[in-house]
Amino acid sequence: MSESLKELSAEYARLRSIHGAFSSGAGEERKWVPEVDAFDGKKHQVMQALQKALGKPGTPMQDIVEAMGKPDDLATAESSDQDAANTDQSAGVQMMPGPVIGSESGHDSTTQLPIYAIYFWRGKHDYLWFKSNSETEKVIGSGWHCTLE
Repeated sequence: MSESLKELSAEYARLRSIHGAFSSGAGEERKWVPEVDAFDGKKHQVMQALQKALGKPGTPMQDIVEAMGKPDDLATAESSDQDAANTDQSAGVQMMPGPVIGSESGHDSTTQLPIYAIYFWRGKHDYLWFKSNSETEKVIGSGWHCTLE
C-alpha cells in the first residue's frame, strides 16, 4: 500500500468512527457534524479519493478491505445497470445499490452474480459502492448512491 493510500486509509478510519447526523446509534442525539455529514466535507473527500485509487476495474477486493475496512453492507444484483432496478418496481423489492429481490426473472441459481461492497458516507442515505466479480473478487466498477433531496 502506497504512503498516500495509507494516509487516506487512516483518515477514513478516523472519520468512520465519528457519529454524525446520519450515523448516530439508537438513542443517541443526531447532531450535524460538518466534517462527516457535509457534502464535500472531509469524509466525502477522503471517500472520493479512495474510490479514485481503488475503484479501478481489476483491483482486488482484498485491497479495498485492507484500505477501508470491512464493508458496511454487501448486496448482489441481477443487473449490472444501476438504474435497471428502478424501471419496474413491481418486479420486486429494490435493495441498495440496485439489486432487486423477489423478482421472477428466471435467473439460474448457478450463475454468479456481481457483489457490491457498500461503504456508508451518510448511513444508508448516501454511500460508495464497489461492484466486484464474485468469482475473481476483482472490481468491475464503482460509484455513488446519493439520495437527492
